[in-house]
Amino acid sequence: MSQGRIAGKVAVVTGGGSGIGRASALRFAAEGAKVVVNDLNGDAAGVVAKEIEAAGGVGVAFPADVSDSAQVDTLIQEAVSRYGRLDVLMNCAFFMTIGTLDALTDEEWRSNFSVTLDGTFYAIRAALVPMRAQRSGSIINVSSGAGVRSEITLAPYSAAKRAVLSLTETAAIENAEYGIRINAICPGPIATPPLLAFVDQMPGNEGSLDRYYKQIPFGRLGKPEEMAAVALFLASDEASYVSGANFVADCGIAAKSASPKFE
Repeated sequence: MSQGRIAGKVAVVTGGGSGIGRASALRFAAEGAKVVVNDLNGDAAGVVAKEIEAAGGVGVAFPADVSDSAQVDTLIQEAVSRYGRLDVLMNCAFFMTIGTLDALTDEEWRSNFSVTLDGTFYAIRAALVPMRAQRSGSIINVSSGAGVRSEITLAPYSAAKRAVLSLTETAAIENAEYGIRINAICPGPIATPPLLAFVDQMPGNEGSLDRYYKQIPFGRLGKPEEMAAVALFLASDEASYVSGANFVADCGIAAKSASPKFE
């Protein structure tokens, strides 16, 4: 796969074993990148790497816990050692606890931050070493619509995802002089297992998506592949003048009126 919008580039995707991470890893590889697929679930990462290879691309699995800075450092070092450089880092790994604030444990609260926010920070910090040396690179952080607008039962997840946006902006400003672009994507409701689990537990919505669909302007859930398309743009040279930006890809949910909906 020598042709493509990111041909010859090297990409690391955390949380690449499923959902948006998987879709992005596959799309990056299809567009010519060599992809290191990271996931806490090594089997899931291996499956995605095999999918990439089966399609004629270059992919390798690297299991690691992004909440452990030493493991993240090793992940980035392995990518550079194997392929000689690092052009794209996409931070998709996250942890989500569903529950009201009064019911959250200390461990549940901290887990959302240790994976979602700390893991993103560790990966950025590690990736800056090779990217600053080569004076180029694109870092894509996956935040969430819940990081733009808060949602009940998702307090720690929303707080961590909102912090990712602030981290993205600061990192972009600090690293512009090195030619490194750092941006964020805020997906709306995407058809992934965590989102479906969240919708199912909402009061009055158990076992049905109909009520949820009515609140979405397009009347449907987004696809992981649609978020991968946004990530591909940010990873490519087409986004050469884009940094410190927050791409809200939610089909207009965040743009809706704040007033209650009349049924």
